[in-house]
Amino acid sequence: MKKIIGIILLCLVHLNGVAQEQYKFRLIDVVDGLSDNQIRGLSVTPDGRIGIRTASILNIYDGASFEHFPYDKDKKYVWTYTRPPKEYYDGQGRVWMKELNYLLLLDLKTNTFNYDIPDELAKMGVDKRLKNLFIDEAKNYWFVTEDNTFRFYDVEKRKGKIIDSGDSEFTRKYGIPLELAQYKNFCWIVYSSGLIRCWDYVSSEFIFQDSRFEGIINERTDRLYLHPDSAGNLWLMYHNGICFYNRTLREWKEVGTISGVSNFFTCMDLDRNENVWVGTSRSGLRFIDRETFHVTQIPDIPMVNGGVLDNDIYAIMVDDNNGLWVGTLFQGLCYYHPTMQKFRLVQTGSGTSYITNESVRCFLEEDDGNILVGNRSGLYRFHPSSQKVEHLYEDQIKELVISLYRDREGSIWAGTFLKGFYQICGGGYVNLFQELPALLSKMLRRMFPVECTKTARDVIG
Repeated sequence: MKKIIGIILLCLVHLNGVAQEQYKFRLIDVVDGLSDNQIRGLSVTPDGRIGIRTASILNIYDGASFEHFPYDKDKKYVWTYTRPPKEYYDGQGRVWMKELNYLLLLDLKTNTFNYDIPDELAKMGVDKRLKNLFIDEAKNYWFVTEDNTFRFYDVEKRKGKIIDSGDSEFTRKYGIPLELAQYKNFCWIVYSSGLIRCWDYVSSEFIFQDSRFEGIINERTDRLYLHPDSAGNLWLMYHNGICFYNRTLREWKEVGTISGVSNFFTCMDLDRNENVWVGTSRSGLRFIDRETFHVTQIPDIPMVNGGVLDNDIYAIMVDDNNGLWVGTLFQGLCYYHPTMQKFRLVQTGSGTSYITNESVRCFLEEDDGNILVGNRSGLYRFHPSSQKVEHLYEDQIKELVISLYRDREGSIWAGTFLKGFYQICGGGYVNLFQELPALLSKMLRRMFPVECTKTARDVIG
């Protein structure tokens, strides 16, 4: 499933020499099945699909279609949470959706909402109404209750712990957690005073704190993102700034700032090369090179059809295949993959217009430089020199081709969704699903030339 989402590219041609700033995005909106175009949150489900929280409901996208999850508004859990929406996936196959003034819990195994959230909290020792909720990378829970008590629940030990009580001197002075992020045995927590503390999971105590953002970040700072990199350094984004923390030197570096009327940073994520993507309210995207800290501005989002999209960016997420998802305030969802800047869209069907919603699933370069492309209607060969597309084995392979592979002998293997897989060699093909009994018989005769009297069809029934 992750590979399917990662290859939403529609079709391929030769390298086009596009400059780094000329990113090309595909627009996904209500026409494609999205419930509405107001994107509020983005996440990756445990099975690799894309969770899209819109103004109305949760949408889950598998790369081809959407599944919608409406909820009963009369049964939702009411709380005083006033920050931007966010989703967390726990260790039980459930998603906790933090929304403005309400909280939802969806079981992805049964596709049903659990409205008895107080009972779920009671199982973890929480008997007061929540003010905020976090789930770390290890699927442990962190709770802030209405009396400002900060709690931790270890899912492996099934044991809870009060970190700071609501009436403690620390809470009165530094406030309550606004955001947290885990790196190995450490959890970085940003408080409403701007203080940042580091919690050690092994010793169950705080080992370090930093006051760099006291008076800069406060309880009104609703746009706040914290991302550790692979070395345990930190990227921090708040309304007007993006900063990098060197864990070894214990030094902060201001990397980017923003100014203007109603112009502020809104969201942030790291790609697989640990470069940083940042969204803004009025000035498009920012791309930050991890090595040089150079900031590239992309004021308008360029689309694959030649147009541009200018809208507030509400959410950003990089998926497991390094694809970038950008959620806008009113114009739906944009998708970009690093290979999209190297390829143009090419038509594989009849007509003169480009196809913009075709489900290409896989591709493979041949020895002569031509490209084999598998999609929902079969197998194609693209010729970069002539820009022509050839439909291969049109009468035999008529369904979704989901994988292409070349073995050591030079044969091409094409896996289909329902009719097994094909071996293509010397200009011909063999349907191994149909020919499997005969092939197994040959293999058995080679292994047991005298003793074996059963055929492969007898063995497999």
